[in-house]
Formats: sequence, C-alpha cells, structure tokens
Amino acid sequence: MVSFMNEETSIRDVADKSGFSIATVSRILNRKPGASAATQKKVLAACEALGYRLNPAIQDLARKGWNRDTNNLVFVIAGKAFSDPAYSGALDGIARGINEFGYNLALAGISGKEKNIYELPPLLREGRFDGIIITGNLSRNIMILMEKLEKPHVVLGVYSDEIVKNANCIRLNITKTIAKLVNALKRKGKKRIAYFTEYSDSFYEMRCLDAFKLELKRNKLVVDKRIIFCGKGAFSGAVSLLGPVLDGPSIPFDSIVCLNFRCAQEICYLILSRYGIKNEIGILPATLSVMSNYKLPIPAVYCNGIIDEIAYMGVKTLIMMLKDKGYSHNLKLELTPDLLDLE
Repeated sequence: MVSFMNEETSIRDVADKSGFSIATVSRILNRKPGASAATQKKVLAACEALGYRLNPAIQDLARKGWNRDTNNLVFVIAGKAFSDPAYSGALDGIARGINEFGYNLALAGISGKEKNIYELPPLLREGRFDGIIITGNLSRNIMILMEKLEKPHVVLGVYSDEIVKNANCIRLNITKTIAKLVNALKRKGKKRIAYFTEYSDSFYEMRCLDAFKLELKRNKLVVDKRIIFCGKGAFSGAVSLLGPVLDGPSIPFDSIVCLNFRCAQEICYLILSRYGIKNEIGILPATLSVMSNYKLPIPAVYCNGIIDEIAYMGVKTLIMMLKDKGYSHNLKLELTPDLLDLE
C-alpha cells in the first residue's frame, strides 16, 4: 500500500511511470493548459500510485526563479471577520475561482487602521503573493497602502470613488437591485413600503437608501420619513426601532425593505413575536438572500445576494490583470442579482 506522501519520490519518477516528459508532468501538476484529458488522467494516476505530492516550498521558489510569480492570491478583509455572513459567502466564490484558474489562496485580516506597510501582516509586506482581493471597512489610506505594495488588486463591494479611484472594483448594482425588490412588492399590492438599516452613515447604506427613495418616487409611491428606520451601527437591532411601531394601534407600513439578511431575520422574529405565524397584519419583508436556499420564517421577497458571484468575478478579473502585465485601472463592474422564488 502506498503512503499518502512519499518524500523519496521525485517528479522524474512520475514522468517515467506515466511515460510523459518532466515538462508535461510539471504542466499538469501546476494546472497549466496544453495537456489532453487523457494525459492528465495518466499523470495523476502515476502520482497516486507513487504517493507523489508537490512540495509547496520548492514550487514557490521555482516559480519565483522562473518568472517572479508565486501562484498565490490573498483575500484581505479590513476591520471585519471572515465568519461575518456578509463576507463569508465571498469565500465560496473565491474558492471556485482559484480552483478554476489553478492558484493558491491565503487569508489576511487587517484592522483597517494601518498607517504604513510595516503594520501589515508579513505575507503582505513581504510580497509573497501575486495579487490581492480586498473588501471590508476600506479607507483611502488602506487603498494607498495596497498601491504601495505594487501588486494588482481588486476591490469587492460598493465604495466611494475617492476610496477606489485607482482600483478595479466588482460590486452590486444597487439601483437595479432596489428596483427589483420595490417592483416585486408593488406587484403584490404593497403601497406603504418601509426601509430598515442598522447604519445611517456608511457610503453603501446611503447609496441604498437614496436608491430606495428614488425608486418609490419613480413608482409614484409615498416616501415617508417616519417609516425609514436607521439604527446606530452593527447589531444595534430592529427591536428598539420597530418594536414600539408594531405595538402601536396601527401599523404605518405594509412591507419593509432590509438588504441585510441577518437584520431581516430579526425583523421577522419580531413580527412573529407580536402577531404569530399567521402574520395577520400582512407585512412582507424584502431582502437580499445570503444564499439561494436561505429563507426567512415568514413569506418574503428575495433577491440573490450574489456575493459568491461578485467574489468569483473578482478572482477572474485579478487573473486577467496578472496575465496582462499592462493591466487596466479603474474598472467598475456592477452585477445585478435575480429575484428568487423560495416559497
């Protein structure tokens, strides 16, 4: 029985057993194009039979010696956790991208308050990577540090032009997303549409709220400031803002848009606690779904959050930048989600 890894086996042994050249074996193991499916199958079968595995350290040194590339991409999150539902979905899209294009992935968390490159994690400041995908609480100073690293980088998310003015950016098309949710509610007979966000001052949330107001006006629906609820930051909660309204003698809205899925869940459980599972007041939430199989506990309207697709396109864009050493700057690619039928 062959062990999982045989350190004495070399790439030459694999070439001899498979009947192909060392160059062909190397091309296949490094996921480079040019070999047929049949050839790949034979080479990989030889690797398995011999217990051969690549030595990552040797491969890294070899690539640097050949073309200065490491075959490593770094996913950087500033001021947020990788476990945050708003960002964890991006890992699925990034994983799909690196597997498809044959790269390795490293993760780097930063505070977002770094002032110079020496405060960055060693992986970043030592340049042991080819390109960066970055998101989170970004500032102009953080983006300047990314530029100083002199490596291609792609931003995921909606930020002001000042922050990402020199960066390629993949982001959600807010205007079209809000339009789909509002129009879906209108088709269901909803006329008094409220809005909830935990934030009131982030660029993304302000853009969302502006788009919501414009879409109401475009549909000749009432824009009522009394049913636009803005919290005071992450996890400030819907209970304090919406609880007194739901306890009142009459409810001033018949539906509510909340793009944050976690907040939408909180709103739904608040409704259930007041009115039970029948939800006799008929409030219909509208939100971005974290994943297409995530559902709220009461009937709702959903758009696919597509964070995985945005992240995948981030990887694809970064690979294109790496292959074209004269890569372009200031690409702003916007993706629009589809309405989902999860009932």
